[in-house]
Amino acid sequence: MRSSISKDTGPSGRGSVRHRVGRPSGPAPDPAVRREELLDAAERVIRSHGPDVGMDDIAAEIGLTKPAVYRSLGDKSQLSAALGERVAGRLAGQLGAALGSSTELRPVVSAAIGVFCRFVDEDTNVYRFVVHGSVGTRHTGLLDKPLVTRLGGLISAQLADALDRAPGRAGVDAPGRPSPETWSYAILGAVFAATEHWLRHRHTSRADLVEQLAGLITPALDRHRIEPG
Repeated sequence: MRSSISKDTGPSGRGSVRHRVGRPSGPAPDPAVRREELLDAAERVIRSHGPDVGMDDIAAEIGLTKPAVYRSLGDKSQLSAALGERVAGRLAGQLGAALGSSTELRPVVSAAIGVFCRFVDEDTNVYRFVVHGSVGTRHTGLLDKPLVTRLGGLISAQLADALDRAPGRAGVDAPGRPSPETWSYAILGAVFAATEHWLRHRHTSRADLVEQLAGLITPALDRHRIEPG
């Protein structure tokens, strides 16, 4: 640590040395790098201790003061949104791979739903933090969560492209053409609600949950001649 030294006179009348703690020596850390390090630490702590961790727990994980964490990440609501964006980016990449995993519709739908269900099952504490928040966060609606809006936009874009390629369905004004935005959030709503219920009750296996949801969603897509891209 770099410190400044000043002389002080103690009760004995002799000079004593007093150190004032300052910023560590060396260049200041890059804010973007520091932020990513803090988000990594936040994920580790949330996974270990649950979604109701405090900012002081995150600070302790990386060896910083709580005010330093607030300066980089904001409050817990802002942290929840930042982690939601981060998780959404990871899931978007996995969904992209799932959507190109087969030329058959049903396996593609199953693979895409499986990506989300696996995340909820295997990273439950992080899921709860980014979707439900925790003690000390502002409660917002599901549609305001970055995880939901990012996935909704991705599914909507995929549906719009598939509808443009479907025989007899080209054009946004084609008769009977579904709205990609409406369908994307309807699909998300079904998957979120069913997965939430499953997470609480574990009434069936995860694989069975995925296949039941795929069995619900695939016929509606097939009826409109939607095929994997």
